[in-house]
Amino acid sequence: MALGRADVALAIGCRFTEVFTASGTIPVPKTLIQIDIQPDQIGRNYPVTLGIAGDARSILTAMLRGIPERRNDWGEMWRRLREAQQLKPEWIIETLRDRLPESSIFFADASEMGLRMHTDFPAYASRTFFYPSNYATLGWGLAAAVGGAVGRPEQWTVCICGDGGFTMAPQELSTAVRYGLKLIVVIHNDSTYGAIKGIQRRSHNSRFIDTDLNNPDFVKLGESFGLPAERVETPQSFVSALARALQQNGPSLIEIQDTWRSLRI
Repeated sequence: MALGRADVALAIGCRFTEVFTASGTIPVPKTLIQIDIQPDQIGRNYPVTLGIAGDARSILTAMLRGIPERRNDWGEMWRRLREAQQLKPEWIIETLRDRLPESSIFFADASEMGLRMHTDFPAYASRTFFYPSNYATLGWGLAAAVGGAVGRPEQWTVCICGDGGFTMAPQELSTAVRYGLKLIVVIHNDSTYGAIKGIQRRSHNSRFIDTDLNNPDFVKLGESFGLPAERVETPQSFVSALARALQQNGPSLIEIQDTWRSLRI
């Protein structure tokens, strides 16, 4: 994460990768202090004023010992953060946050929706939101979510993925069914590799090549693995589908049909 004021920033385990910095377009304060456990990551993508190699917990603990103790009203700050309005509301994200228990674990695959969640999804506790921000590994989400559901079987795990990423490893549904995992798979289906198509639109004058997809029927695919599955298109129907999924004793699948570029990312 990166903390700081306008002219100084403290980056803790933040590697300033292409995804994290929007291909290097995010401005970074002139005075940058970077902490990372791997020395070769310090200053690799952005120049630093001071680099500190080591375990983040140990370093921050030592730093706090040298800072005069101050009392902070964390309760008030937490309340304000929870009530903050998104600059660009997205009903899929809002519905997921409003309808799923706060203890739920979310895995977002590399996709347009996942990228949006990477910046806009409110996570209320550590290790409850995961996104492949370093390498944007397409197709990672479902397999990772299955692993997360196995590791924390008492809580709901939610996988949000695009249609392109999901079709790279749909067989992971069989594991979810076999072990009765508390897993809800949400497929945002816009029938294209949306992020790549966006790059082609911006950088290649909308000369689209090999980005549109011939998808299977995701509802029938889910049902063939033995999952309850349904297709939705509106916020209201998504709310109802999530309610039904939460009543299950095992995994379920929800497909959200959309058209490319309906998300203004």
